[in-house]
Amino acid sequence: MSKAPPKAPIGTFVLLAVAGVFYLGMLGSLSGLNETDAMGHGLALGFGAIFGVALWLVLAVLLLVAAINGRMPAADKVGAAILLPLSAIAASVAIDLYGDRADWAFAVPLLLPLLIMFYALWMRMPSLQSKLPPVPTTAIVGGLVATLTLTPLLVSVAALLPNPARDARQAAVEKAREEKLRQEEQVALQREAEVFSRLGPESSLRDYLQYLPGGDSRSHEALEGARLVKSRQSDAVDLLKAGRLAALTDLFRLDLKVTPDLCKAYDNALSSASNEVSKARSDYLSVAINLEQQMPNIDWLVERGCNLNASLTLLADHVHTVSDSPRMDKFAARLEGYRR
Repeated sequence: MSKAPPKAPIGTFVLLAVAGVFYLGMLGSLSGLNETDAMGHGLALGFGAIFGVALWLVLAVLLLVAAINGRMPAADKVGAAILLPLSAIAASVAIDLYGDRADWAFAVPLLLPLLIMFYALWMRMPSLQSKLPPVPTTAIVGGLVATLTLTPLLVSVAALLPNPARDARQAAVEKAREEKLRQEEQVALQREAEVFSRLGPESSLRDYLQYLPGGDSRSHEALEGARLVKSRQSDAVDLLKAGRLAALTDLFRLDLKVTPDLCKAYDNALSSASNEVSKARSDYLSVAINLEQQMPNIDWLVERGCNLNASLTLLADHVHTVSDSPRMDKFAARLEGYRR
């Protein structure tokens, strides 16, 4: 009777597919890690860690299946039991190192899972074992896994040891970085000052907007300059049509004529902004508080004959809908008091 061919290790293939998904998820999270802002950096590290933990759990199951159903020698079982948890720690350390701009460390999470998956598959495939002899294959794979595992661990431990020369180099690099940032900030401030100094009556009202909020040290000077801009009337209407309501909290101070065009543009801009006061947004209360800063503008326009019934009614209704404090109730009541 002929011997039946060995069954395909379907379970191993399934586990490899699952591991592959987590592996790609981990690498995808880490790609571009050092090319994003602080928030993106933290999110990338967090998702990378989640995928990494899930990946190493699947790798543990893969090696367990290989140990039970494969031809894993006792020495290999001991080595796997030691190296697998160490490799998980090493991968986590390497990811942190990579996040700290050590580009070489990316090789650890990139290669370690592939080596472990290859070893688990090799243990379950007699046809592979016939082509790749056990001793050299185990030695090469084990050596690479051990090297990739120990390298980030040793680097991390070495970083904790006293090293005056290294600390001095790092301090010099940090000092140089801070000096560069300081110089760049000075250059930016100088350029901004030069731009501001060139503003005048021929400028656009739009050019003054970034200086008008009270937090800018030049806000008073900017307000005086904006009041002299020759095109400020048409500029204000154009800015309102463009939805720049938040930038025009000082509209009532710009020495403008309350014309039908200005009233209509403001009414439309306020209506558009009112629609943002909705619980569909997570920051709806912040939006409402920002619109509360428009009260001086509303007072000024209504007192001079503007009919803002449409926008005031809409804003009052929206504020009532999201109100969770006496402040918002009072704001809505003030808005309703303007309606004719």
